Amino acid sequence: MSLTEKNIKLLKALSYASAMFSLMVAITMIFSFLQLNFVRPLESPVLTELKKSYDANPQNADLKEQIRAIDLMARKAYFSSRWQIETGSYLLVFGALFFFISQRIITDNEKKQPSFLGSSPILGNKKEVRKYLFSASFIVIILAIVISFYLRNELPNPIAVEKEVLTEGVSKTIEITTPVPQKKIVQKESIPETVVAEPQIDESKSVAVKKVVVEEITKGENKTDDVNYPFFRGNNSQGKVSSGNYPTLWDGKAGKNILWKTEISIEGFNSPIIWGDKLFLTGADYNDAAIYCLDKKTGKMLWTASGKNVEGEPAQAPETSADTGLGAPTAATNGEEVVVIFATGNFLCFDMDGSQLWAKNIGVPDNHYGHSSSLIIHENKVLVQYDHHISKSIMAFNIKTGEMLWVTARTVALSWASPVLATFDGITQVILSSDPAVISYDVKTGEELWSVNCMSAEVGPSVGINSKYVFAANEFAKLVAIKPGKDAAIVWADNEYLPEVASPLATEECLFVATSYGAIACYASESGEILWNHDFDYGFYSSPILVGDKVYLTDQIGVTHIFKADKEFVLISEPPLGESVNTTPAFSEGKIYIRGEKYLYCIGE
Repeated sequence: MSLTEKNIKLLKALSYASAMFSLMVAITMIFSFLQLNFVRPLESPVLTELKKSYDANPQNADLKEQIRAIDLMARKAYFSSRWQIETGSYLLVFGALFFFISQRIITDNEKKQPSFLGSSPILGNKKEVRKYLFSASFIVIILAIVISFYLRNELPNPIAVEKEVLTEGVSKTIEITTPVPQKKIVQKESIPETVVAEPQIDESKSVAVKKVVVEEITKGENKTDDVNYPFFRGNNSQGKVSSGNYPTLWDGKAGKNILWKTEISIEGFNSPIIWGDKLFLTGADYNDAAIYCLDKKTGKMLWTASGKNVEGEPAQAPETSADTGLGAPTAATNGEEVVVIFATGNFLCFDMDGSQLWAKNIGVPDNHYGHSSSLIIHENKVLVQYDHHISKSIMAFNIKTGEMLWVTARTVALSWASPVLATFDGITQVILSSDPAVISYDVKTGEELWSVNCMSAEVGPSVGINSKYVFAANEFAKLVAIKPGKDAAIVWADNEYLPEVASPLATEECLFVATSYGAIACYASESGEILWNHDFDYGFYSSPILVGDKVYLTDQIGVTHIFKADKEFVLISEPPLGESVNTTPAFSEGKIYIRGEKYLYCIGE
């Protein structure tokens, strides 16, 4: 490439600007790394001392508020520093590559003339200077990448979850070894029986809950029902259950209102789904992957099937973070088939009796935390959101055959959110949230219907829906209400309360947002006004679920906070499970199903 002298000067200026940019990014990354590993904002001595004082005087409301304020600042400092390091490596590589390429072009076009730095015994000639610059830049890049990946593997979880030993006396299902994939249903005689715990009801404290039928939220959608809970967050993945006749009091350790609990042998952060009397969930680790089918009434394991040995699967599972793992996506069912997907790219379909109908690997997702987008079904189409480093797309597969029906490429960054179904203007659409946009697609064709740029950073929460708006939010971004349609636009926005993982829940009047540091806020759906906020002791990965006129929201130590879905905060109860929880409950026929760290619980009166 031949350049004029003027262009060479311009390229030099841009080259040195990129070098300075890379240097500033590297310094910021190193400072953030030192802060997280030596200053440790989440382990502030001041905060520790204040907590000790509060333990001695738990009635001190001012001290409690001071602790919450300092804890909030510490968490924001933690996530800000982590984001700087994790994104800084990419910025640094971009800046350094531009510097290298531009310097090579300059070298090829420059006439033999004295170096712009001059020649001196210290600096040497131009060739030596460039050699030093290239070497230094290379070292900085390597250092930054090492820091970035070391951080991802070594940083502590921002929420310290205490693992408590469960009380003896509540029955569990005997662990079952997952079989090699097979076409035949698992013989029922080979499955051990589950011993069911006798429900323990405290009559003096039982609450009679009036059954409330919620008006159908969006015209043209599938109606909710009290039996089936087919996807992550229920019907259409909107987080709404029509019946309100569910228990509000239980205790997992004492066995109160625990109808049964079953041990799940392989971990997974996916949530249970239900069709009829069958409940499904999955588990995966670096040695195995499985789908489980249980009797929802008894907790008995009906069958298990393997999620491995699929043609095209990687020889070694990809690395994932501890709070995502290899089994984060929730399964989906239409009552005839159940489909599952794992972070290896293995995508499988079974009938309701455990016979494998088809299996394929759709490509190993290149994702530094691990793939977590759940599946959803509409009219025999399985919809798969697949946003990872190598490619981003939304795909539809025929659930009967596994044939791909359509695929739409997406110009977005990685996303850990899940697809949500809604109907606006008579069109059933699937809505995805990611950096930088919330985008809607026609379920029938995959055609993009509308798009609004409003998100940033690493998007985990899925969208909330009511009859008028789509609500999207993400930590380090903002909370927005979007008017969907051809001229889709932001109606209002706020950045005070932002979720990291939990998806927002929308009704016609209220929008509920749960944060990873324990704060919950209720916004007016129409105006964006904050109606109330409340702080709890632990943060939320589980998404809030509307059940009749109540909201059920489970924190990371397993306490479910039940409050009125209203413009004023009215706390109903806070029943504990006795086990850490990072999943979202399922609801069916008056029973609540919660997957803890080790056990699946059935709660009912």
